[in-house]
Amino acid sequence: MNLPRFGFACILVFVVAACARSRGSADAPVADDPLANDTVPASFIATSDASGDTEAVIELATDSLRAPVHPQSRFVVLPPVADSLARYMVFAARGQSWYTAAARGKRMLIDIGRFDAKLTTPAHRAAFREAIDMISPVREGDRFRLYGPWGSDTVTVNGFDIWNGRIVATLAAPRRVDSLARAKETLIAGAVRTDSVADAVTGTCSRDSVPEHVWLQAGFARDSVEQALRDASVRLPERLQNTLRIETSHAIGCFADARMLLIVTLVAGNYEYVRQGAVAVSDTGGVTPLAVLDPRFRAHVALHALDADGDGIDDIAMRGRAERMGAMVVLRYNLEEKRLERLATGFAWERN
Repeated sequence: MNLPRFGFACILVFVVAACARSRGSADAPVADDPLANDTVPASFIATSDASGDTEAVIELATDSLRAPVHPQSRFVVLPPVADSLARYMVFAARGQSWYTAAARGKRMLIDIGRFDAKLTTPAHRAAFREAIDMISPVREGDRFRLYGPWGSDTVTVNGFDIWNGRIVATLAAPRRVDSLARAKETLIAGAVRTDSVADAVTGTCSRDSVPEHVWLQAGFARDSVEQALRDASVRLPERLQNTLRIETSHAIGCFADARMLLIVTLVAGNYEYVRQGAVAVSDTGGVTPLAVLDPRFRAHVALHALDADGDGIDDIAMRGRAERMGAMVVLRYNLEEKRLERLATGFAWERN
C-alpha cells in the first residue's frame, strides 16, 4: 500500500469522526426531555458539589424509567373533536413513576398533566375522555401507592377531571384517605406507580410538637441564616430594595438526625430576586445546613413533613415559588448528602 495515501486516509477518517462529534454536541435538546431545560440554582447556604447536584436529578429521572407504561404506537389517530382537544393537552413524561397527589375539592387527586382549554359541552367532555384513553400515560384502572403523613395506601385510578387547568386522576381510595382529604386542604402526598397491592401502613412519627430547646435553637438558626443571606445579597434597584423581605417556614418530622427543617428565604418583588437557606435542627439542638435541589423553583414554603418514598426517613411537602408561577413540590431528604432533592411536583399555576 502507498504509505502517503494510507496516511492521508487515516487523517481524513479522524477529521470526519471529530466533525461528527462536534455536530452531535451542538444538537438542540429534545423537546420532551425532562432534563434538557433544567438548571440547578445556587439557592442554598451550604456548599455542594455541582456534579453531585446533576447526578441527583439524573438518578431520579432514570429511576422513573422503570415504571410500568402503556404501549402506544408512534402515530395515534384521534377522532376530530378529541384531536382538537388533544392539542391543548400536555402530559407527564411517558414512563414517569413519581407524581404529586393533593387534596383538592375534598378529594385526593393526582396531577398528571396540563389542559389549556375549557370543556363547555357534554360532547367536549366525552372527547376529552376519549383523548385521555388513547394518549395519556395514566389510564383508568392503574394503581398508585400513596405516601402521606398518615402512612401509605394503594389506590386505583377511577376517572379523570380538570382542576384549575390541570389534568388530574380521580381515585378509588381507602376510607381513611378520603376522610383526610375532606378534612385538610393542604394535604400533599407522593404517588408512585405500582402493579401490585400492598397492605396499608400507618405512620408512627409524631409531627405535632418538639421540645422547647429545639424551638429556641431554630430561632437562633433563623437569625443566622437571614444575616448570611443579607450579607451575600447583591445591590438591588430601588424598586426591588423597597420590597425586600424574609419568608420563614418549618416542618416538624422524623428526619433521622433531625426533628425540624427550617426554610429561610430572602425575596424581593414578585420573586424576581430570591436567596434561600435551609437547615435541619436535631433533638439536641444541633443545626446542619442543607442544600436545596429543585431545578424549577428557587423559593419554597414548607407545608408538612411526610415519608414520601417509604424509606423510613421523613421528607417535606413544599409550595414552590418563582416569578409569576408556583406549584406543589415534594422534596426528598437525602440524609447522606445533607440536601433536599426534588422527588415530584404538580398542581402548577402561572400568571401572565
